[in-house]
Amino acid sequence: AHLSAGEQLSANHEMVMQQMLGLMAVIPSMNSGCIPEVCCGNVDSTAYYEHANQYGACKCGKARIGCEYKSECGALARFSCPDGRIGYDSGKDCRYFGQHLHVVTVCNKKCGVDLPVSFTLADAQRHDAVVFPVLYQEMSYSIPTFHMDYFAGDSAYDHPPIYDFLLSEGTIPLIALNTSSMTYKELPKGFRISAKGYPICPAKKEMAFVGNDEEDKCWLYACPMKPGTAEVCSHKEKCPCCINGPEALRINPKDSSRFFTVIPRDCDEFKDNMGGRSASERV
Repeated sequence: AHLSAGEQLSANHEMVMQQMLGLMAVIPSMNSGCIPEVCCGNVDSTAYYEHANQYGACKCGKARIGCEYKSECGALARFSCPDGRIGYDSGKDCRYFGQHLHVVTVCNKKCGVDLPVSFTLADAQRHDAVVFPVLYQEMSYSIPTFHMDYFAGDSAYDHPPIYDFLLSEGTIPLIALNTSSMTYKELPKGFRISAKGYPICPAKKEMAFVGNDEEDKCWLYACPMKPGTAEVCSHKEKCPCCINGPEALRINPKDSSRFFTVIPRDCDEFKDNMGGRSASERV
């Protein structure tokens, strides 16, 4: 439409390609029902190899060697991939030269297809969580009618600002927990968080979720030691759950949307949506 009207295309070629993808594939898929009305956006990244010499080359055919910007013949080197950087490919456990491709896909389980929605190329050394705001902004600009009801991502996106941003956009985050960072200051002394997002008592047992307090908007957790059994808590004299009753631990999910998600990580709904990420991981 821009070309037929005599208008010039944007200098951002990546944005032009995203708009073409939206007009020719995403929007028709939404209108035909291939992309469900209630959909889960699966986000991941992969190594994008550039088949170019990271040191540049010269017309003489010899590669640049060392830290000087000249080839062996003394002429200035030419870089065919100026945006390429040295990155790490976790799938092959090796270093590579190129960029990082970040993609958003939607899984249609009824049709058995995975559809790409948006993409962006970023520096090979850039972390996924840093690139996500750019990916989301470009997707919203190129396809303003597309909205993710759910967001499924791996532990690379496990950062509180991402949770808060997605919730403010009306999207429910489904993100794997990064177990290397499990500190939650609101828990009593001696408690910590499990990989499922459940509190672990001082006896190193996962506590049981027993319900909600609608008035205080808190979640209630009970002592993992079942009453009436021969098992005795080794911390019964210090643990607040043993001293104050079976519903002593009260947690407000809003205090940490990272640990206490809208959809618990161990429920079937969370697992089913995370299962649709296979396409974004294979790209």
